[in-house]
Amino acid sequence: MPRALHSLDRNPLTRKAGSYTLSGTAPSTTNWREGRYLFTGTLAASSNCQAATVVTKIAVAATLTRTSAFGAGIYGNLRAATDFAFTARMLKRTA
Repeated sequence: MPRALHSLDRNPLTRKAGSYTLSGTAPSTTNWREGRYLFTGTLAASSNCQAATVVTKIAVAATLTRTSAFGAGIYGNLRAATDFAFTARMLKRTA
C-alpha cells in the first residue's frame, strides 16, 4: 500500500516558517496557533497507482466565540480553482 505523507508550510506550534511534518493518522492540534497554513498531502507511487500531491490552505482558529469566526473554501472551475482560508476575531479597543 502506498504511503501518504502530510505536512504544513510552517510549525503550527511556533508559526516558524519551514516544512512541518504531520505524523500519525490523526495528529493532535492541541496548542496550534491561529492562522492560515498551506497543507500538502503526498501519496507515493506504487505498482498500482501513480504518485499524487495536493496542496490546499487551511485556517486554524484558537477559539470560536461570538466574536470570532473561521472559514475556508474553493471558487472557480476545475481548471482554474482558487482556494482560500481565513480567521477573523474582534479586537479589544486599545485607544
